[in-house]
Amino acid sequence: MSVRETRAFKAAIGNPALGTIMGIHDFDPSPAIDKVDRPVFVVSCYSDRTRQFCIEYRDFVLVIQNSYLLSFVDNIAVGALVAASDAKFDLLSYAGSLAKKFVAEQLYRLAPSSLARVLYLETVGQFEPHWRGPLLRRNEDETLKAASRAISQLTADFMLHHELGHVAAKDRRFYPFVRDVVEEYLADAAPAIEAALVRALMDEAEADLFALNCCIASYAADFGYEKLLEYLTFVARAVTAINVLYLFTDDIHHLNVDSTAPRPDMDRHMGLWAHREKIMCGYLESFSFGPDTVIAKASDSRLALPALTPLFHRITDGAQLTEPTSVDARRFAHVLDLGFQTGDGFEAVIGAVREPWVLSRD
Repeated sequence: MSVRETRAFKAAIGNPALGTIMGIHDFDPSPAIDKVDRPVFVVSCYSDRTRQFCIEYRDFVLVIQNSYLLSFVDNIAVGALVAASDAKFDLLSYAGSLAKKFVAEQLYRLAPSSLARVLYLETVGQFEPHWRGPLLRRNEDETLKAASRAISQLTADFMLHHELGHVAAKDRRFYPFVRDVVEEYLADAAPAIEAALVRALMDEAEADLFALNCCIASYAADFGYEKLLEYLTFVARAVTAINVLYLFTDDIHHLNVDSTAPRPDMDRHMGLWAHREKIMCGYLESFSFGPDTVIAKASDSRLALPALTPLFHRITDGAQLTEPTSVDARRFAHVLDLGFQTGDGFEAVIGAVREPWVLSRD
């Protein structure tokens, strides 16, 4: 009996948290990874109900490719690409409002609270027309479409190979290299990182750097070296931002909705993500293309990205995630929320708003 025919596999992919499953693919991680002791399957799905990227079972591993997260990164990327050539486009407002909508959706998944609905209704009502502009431009601009598709593909592959890096923890060939990179970073880190965090940082950095190297090896032949590193830096910071938004979601939920819900250790987790991002970005900045590593094209006509630091600072600005867009917008959202307090019609609102912002599956 094949793994796909087992009761355990059928139960795993029948998990409602996986949402809509678009496909399940066998994945052979060799020769990049040795000693993978179970079959690996990639599940392509769309779900705002799971934060899991990888689920290990006794006889197999599921790596989750969630288009919900890829769509969020894609929307940010399209806005950033537009802003790089259009000074009038307000990228920070665009990205900050998308982050606020993301957190509102996640709050609603934790519990269908009035706070979640109000934040969602306020943000959608104020910014939905602003979100539409970059996607309409992409529909008419093949250059913009190609650049955003490249970033989406890099994001998907980075997420996939990060999880495979964890699955392949028994293959220690890559570890000495990671240890040297992280120890060099720790030597310069200020303030010093407590010992309890170093082990977690080493484990995550091993998967992060493995994923970056897999992406560089896979895409170098088709990219100019500067553009590939630029796009991968965006990917690293976008993946960091998603996980920081999850932390803020849990913190907001605990403080405002359910004080009995677990509250994340914000200092520890934010610190870990900050260090991971610095290690990834530093590694990309220092990466050397050539015969001893990989060879990339000398130039690349793909669109450039704008400065990334202001963009991701805005996305991960915790204060703006719950602040009113305006007094009138917040008041109107509260009025609208009255109509959803006794029924389940809010799911239809989320579905109707979401459809245009889902990453194309073509």
